[in-house]
Amino acid sequence: YSTNPKDSQCTALSGILPPKNIHDEEELGIAGFIATPIYPANDPYELVGYIYGIVYWVEVLSDIFPKDAIGIDCVFGDDDPDTPQYTYTLNGGGTATLFCEGDCHDEKYDDLMMSATIIDPELLSEGSVSYHMTCYPNDVFFKTYQTSNPTIAAVGAFLIIIFTSIMFFLYDYLVRREFRSKKELF
Repeated sequence: YSTNPKDSQCTALSGILPPKNIHDEEELGIAGFIATPIYPANDPYELVGYIYGIVYWVEVLSDIFPKDAIGIDCVFGDDDPDTPQYTYTLNGGGTATLFCEGDCHDEKYDDLMMSATIIDPELLSEGSVSYHMTCYPNDVFFKTYQTSNPTIAAVGAFLIIIFTSIMFFLYDYLVRREFRSKKELF
């Protein structure tokens, strides 16, 4: 009913399409079905067809994170409370593995979670589902990125302060001694 159909959001995205077999190495995992209307350039009011496609969220993960990211659990879900969530784990090299159905992250990292809406609902038509992703680090993340550099830097700074203090007190002692000897000589 719009005066210009191109001004309205007509692209639609389905809810989560579940995987066929989570433990199959060839499984691409969860997906979303997307439909976009086609209007000819010379008549923006005539709908001539639709472009249909499938979005595999594992492919989206490879574009969201750097290729060397490892040890992050990403939980995908949509607005439908009846649709289960799915957890992916980043393996590095731009790959992710469907880990399990449900929210399977390690709960000890709950305070480090980061959430995002994958597709802005305002870009889609009414009735489209909004996808959400919540990411948590896991033990592999901390083992990979753990370093002793802060400890070494703190010990080094402490030793520099101690050395500087000793040099200052030694200098002060020698200056006072020379001052006393000149005073006695005078």
